[in-house]
Amino acid sequence: MSNKLLSHNPSYYFSNLVVFLVEDQLFRVPAYMFESTSPIFRDMFGLSPGQGQEVEGQTDAKPIRLDQVSRVDFERLLKFFYPLVPFPEFDLEEWDSIFSLADKWEMTDVRLRAIKILDKYDISSHPEYQVYYGKKYNYGAWIYNGLSTLITRTAELTEEEGEKLGMKDTVRCGRARERYLASGSKKHVKDRLLKDVFGDDASVPSSA
Repeated sequence: MSNKLLSHNPSYYFSNLVVFLVEDQLFRVPAYMFESTSPIFRDMFGLSPGQGQEVEGQTDAKPIRLDQVSRVDFERLLKFFYPLVPFPEFDLEEWDSIFSLADKWEMTDVRLRAIKILDKYDISSHPEYQVYYGKKYNYGAWIYNGLSTLITRTAELTEEEGEKLGMKDTVRCGRARERYLASGSKKHVKDRLLKDVFGDDASVPSSA
Protein backbone atom coordinates (compact mmCIF):
# COMPACT_ATOMS: atom_id res chain seq x y z
CA MET A 1 0.00 0.00 0.00
CA SER A 2 1.37 3.40 -0.99
CA ASN A 3 2.43 5.77 1.77
CA LYS A 4 1.75 8.75 -0.46
CA LEU A 5 -0.02 11.53 1.41
CA LEU A 6 -3.53 12.02 0.09
CA SER A 7 -5.13 15.44 -0.25
CA HIS A 8 -8.67 16.69 -0.56
CA ASN A 9 -9.70 18.03 -3.93
CA PRO A 10 -10.34 21.76 -3.36
CA SER A 11 -13.48 21.81 -5.50
CA TYR A 12 -15.11 18.41 -5.06
CA TYR A 13 -14.65 17.29 -1.48
CA PHE A 14 -17.70 18.40 0.48
CA SER A 15 -17.23 17.94 4.19
CA ASN A 16 -19.44 20.80 5.33
CA LEU A 17 -23.04 19.63 5.08
CA VAL A 18 -25.90 21.65 6.51
CA VAL A 19 -29.40 20.65 7.60
CA PHE A 20 -32.31 22.98 6.81
CA LEU A 21 -35.91 22.71 7.99
CA VAL A 22 -38.43 24.06 5.48
CA GLU A 23 -42.07 23.65 6.42
CA ASP A 24 -42.16 20.07 7.71
CA GLN A 25 -39.21 18.59 5.81
CA LEU A 26 -35.50 18.35 6.51
CA PHE A 27 -32.90 18.91 3.78
CA ARG A 28 -29.22 17.98 4.15
CA VAL A 29 -27.01 19.49 1.45
CA PRO A 30 -23.50 20.92 1.01
CA ALA A 31 -23.24 24.39 2.50
CA TYR A 32 -20.91 25.53 -0.28
CA MET A 33 -23.43 27.02 -2.73
CA PHE A 34 -25.30 28.91 -0.02
CA GLU A 35 -22.09 30.22 1.49
CA SER A 36 -20.50 31.20 -1.83
CA THR A 37 -23.55 32.96 -3.31
CA SER A 38 -25.20 34.63 -0.32
CA PRO A 39 -23.64 37.07 2.18
CA ILE A 40 -26.55 36.28 4.49
CA PHE A 41 -25.66 32.59 4.69
CA ARG A 42 -21.94 33.37 4.71
CA ASP A 43 -22.42 35.50 7.83
CA MET A 44 -24.76 32.92 9.36
CA PHE A 45 -22.29 30.06 8.91
CA GLY A 46 -19.49 32.23 10.28
CA LEU A 47 -21.20 32.82 13.63
CA SER A 48 -19.71 31.05 16.61
CA PRO A 49 -22.18 29.30 18.92
CA GLY A 50 -22.32 30.22 22.58
CA GLN A 51 -20.37 28.14 25.03
CA GLY A 52 -21.93 24.71 25.40
CA GLN A 53 -24.41 25.32 22.58
CA GLU A 54 -24.82 23.08 19.56
CA VAL A 55 -24.22 24.64 16.14
CA GLU A 56 -27.44 24.99 14.16
CA GLY A 57 -27.60 23.02 10.94
CA GLN A 58 -25.30 20.18 11.99
CA THR A 59 -27.95 17.65 13.01
CA ASP A 60 -31.58 16.80 12.34
CA ALA A 61 -32.34 17.67 15.94
CA LYS A 62 -31.16 21.26 15.48
CA PRO A 63 -31.61 22.32 11.85
CA ILE A 64 -31.51 25.83 10.45
CA ARG A 65 -35.16 26.84 10.21
CA LEU A 66 -36.10 28.72 7.07
CA ASP A 67 -39.38 30.31 8.03
CA GLN A 68 -41.55 32.05 5.44
CA VAL A 69 -40.00 29.90 2.69
CA SER A 70 -42.08 27.36 0.82
CA ARG A 71 -40.80 23.83 0.43
CA VAL A 72 -41.53 23.93 -3.31
CA ASP A 73 -39.50 27.12 -3.81
CA PHE A 74 -36.60 25.70 -1.79
CA GLU A 75 -36.61 22.44 -3.73
CA ARG A 76 -36.42 24.40 -6.98
CA LEU A 77 -33.41 26.35 -5.73
CA LEU A 78 -31.74 23.07 -4.72
CA LYS A 79 -32.46 21.69 -8.18
CA PHE A 80 -30.54 24.69 -9.55
CA PHE A 81 -27.67 24.34 -7.05
CA TYR A 82 -27.40 20.54 -6.91
CA PRO A 83 -29.06 18.96 -9.99
CA LEU A 84 -29.85 15.27 -9.66
CA VAL A 85 -29.81 14.82 -13.44
CA PRO A 86 -27.41 16.33 -15.98
CA PHE A 87 -28.49 19.66 -17.49
CA PRO A 88 -31.92 20.00 -15.88
CA GLU A 89 -34.50 22.21 -17.53
CA PHE A 90 -36.56 24.78 -15.65
CA ASP A 91 -39.97 26.14 -16.52
CA LEU A 92 -41.14 29.69 -15.83
CA GLU A 93 -42.60 28.88 -12.42
CA GLU A 94 -39.35 27.25 -11.33
CA TRP A 95 -37.34 30.30 -12.41
CA ASP A 96 -39.78 32.46 -10.47
CA SER A 97 -39.03 30.44 -7.33
CA ILE A 98 -35.26 30.65 -7.90
CA PHE A 99 -35.47 34.38 -8.58
CA SER A 100 -37.57 34.95 -5.47
CA LEU A 101 -35.15 33.20 -3.11
CA ALA A 102 -32.12 34.76 -4.82
CA ASP A 103 -33.64 38.17 -4.10
CA LYS A 104 -34.51 37.23 -0.53
CA TRP A 105 -31.00 36.00 0.30
CA GLU A 106 -29.05 38.55 -1.80
CA MET A 107 -27.67 35.94 -4.20
CA THR A 108 -26.53 38.46 -6.80
CA ASP A 109 -24.82 35.98 -9.14
CA VAL A 110 -27.83 33.66 -9.09
CA ARG A 111 -30.13 36.61 -9.82
CA LEU A 112 -28.00 37.70 -12.79
CA ARG A 113 -27.90 34.14 -14.09
CA ALA A 114 -31.69 33.89 -13.88
CA ILE A 115 -32.08 37.22 -15.73
CA LYS A 116 -29.78 36.08 -18.55
CA ILE A 117 -31.66 32.82 -18.98
CA LEU A 118 -35.12 34.38 -18.72
CA ASP A 119 -34.10 37.00 -21.30
CA LYS A 120 -33.69 34.11 -23.76
CA TYR A 121 -36.66 32.19 -22.43
CA ASP A 122 -40.32 32.18 -23.42
CA ILE A 123 -40.89 35.29 -21.27
CA SER A 124 -39.99 37.42 -24.30
CA SER A 125 -43.12 36.18 -26.08
CA HIS A 126 -45.33 37.01 -23.09
CA PRO A 127 -45.10 40.77 -22.50
CA GLU A 128 -47.48 40.63 -19.55
CA TYR A 129 -44.99 38.34 -17.78
CA GLN A 130 -42.16 40.73 -18.63
CA VAL A 131 -44.04 43.53 -16.88
CA TYR A 132 -45.09 41.33 -13.95
CA TYR A 133 -41.66 39.86 -13.26
CA GLY A 134 -39.90 43.13 -14.05
CA LYS A 135 -41.87 44.86 -11.31
CA LYS A 136 -41.64 41.94 -8.92
CA TYR A 137 -37.86 41.78 -9.19
CA ASN A 138 -37.12 45.44 -10.01
CA TYR A 139 -35.68 44.83 -13.47
CA GLY A 140 -36.45 47.81 -15.68
CA ALA A 141 -35.57 46.25 -19.05
CA TRP A 142 -38.40 43.72 -18.75
CA ILE A 143 -40.93 46.38 -17.74
CA TYR A 144 -39.93 48.64 -20.63
CA ASN A 145 -39.88 45.86 -23.23
CA GLY A 146 -43.16 44.36 -22.06
CA LEU A 147 -45.04 47.66 -22.01
CA SER A 148 -43.54 48.64 -25.37
CA THR A 149 -44.93 45.47 -26.92
CA LEU A 150 -48.36 45.86 -25.34
CA ILE A 151 -48.95 49.46 -26.40
CA THR A 152 -47.58 49.21 -29.95
CA ARG A 153 -49.30 46.07 -31.19
CA THR A 154 -52.66 46.14 -32.97
CA ALA A 155 -54.22 43.35 -30.88
CA GLU A 156 -56.06 44.33 -27.71
CA LEU A 157 -55.06 42.91 -24.34
CA THR A 158 -56.52 39.50 -23.59
CA GLU A 159 -58.27 38.65 -20.33
CA GLU A 160 -55.31 36.51 -19.30
CA GLU A 161 -52.90 39.38 -19.91
CA GLY A 162 -55.11 41.75 -17.94
CA GLU A 163 -55.24 39.37 -15.00
CA LYS A 164 -51.44 39.23 -14.89
CA LEU A 165 -50.99 42.98 -15.27
CA GLY A 166 -53.64 43.99 -12.76
CA MET A 167 -56.39 46.57 -13.20
CA LYS A 168 -54.18 49.68 -13.02
CA ASP A 169 -51.67 48.65 -15.67
CA THR A 170 -54.38 47.16 -17.87
CA VAL A 171 -56.19 50.50 -17.98
CA ARG A 172 -52.96 52.41 -18.57
CA CYS A 173 -51.90 50.03 -21.36
CA GLY A 174 -55.26 50.49 -23.07
CA ARG A 175 -55.02 54.29 -22.85
CA ALA A 176 -51.43 54.37 -24.15
CA ARG A 177 -52.22 51.95 -26.96
CA GLU A 178 -55.14 54.08 -28.17
CA ARG A 179 -52.93 57.17 -28.24
CA TYR A 180 -50.13 55.31 -30.01
CA LEU A 181 -52.41 53.96 -32.75
CA ALA A 182 -54.01 57.39 -33.14
CA SER A 183 -50.55 58.86 -33.76
CA GLY A 184 -50.20 56.69 -36.83
CA SER A 185 -48.01 54.18 -34.98
CA LYS A 186 -45.04 56.52 -35.14
CA LYS A 187 -42.07 54.89 -33.42
CA HIS A 188 -40.76 58.08 -31.82
CA VAL A 189 -44.07 58.54 -30.00
CA LYS A 190 -43.69 55.33 -27.99
CA ASP A 191 -41.16 56.44 -25.39
CA ARG A 192 -42.98 59.72 -24.79
CA LEU A 193 -46.24 57.84 -24.29
CA LEU A 194 -44.65 55.39 -21.88
CA LYS A 195 -43.28 58.28 -19.85
CA ASP A 196 -46.56 60.23 -19.92
CA VAL A 197 -48.81 57.30 -19.01
CA PHE A 198 -46.58 55.12 -16.81
CA GLY A 199 -44.09 57.64 -15.41
CA ASP A 200 -40.97 56.19 -13.83
CA ASP A 201 -42.50 52.69 -14.01
CA ALA A 202 -41.49 52.60 -17.67
CA SER A 203 -38.19 54.45 -17.67
CA VAL A 204 -36.02 53.60 -20.65
CA PRO A 205 -33.28 51.26 -19.33
CA SER A 206 -29.72 51.65 -20.52
CA SER A 207 -29.79 48.08 -21.89
CA ALA A 208 -33.03 48.53 -23.79
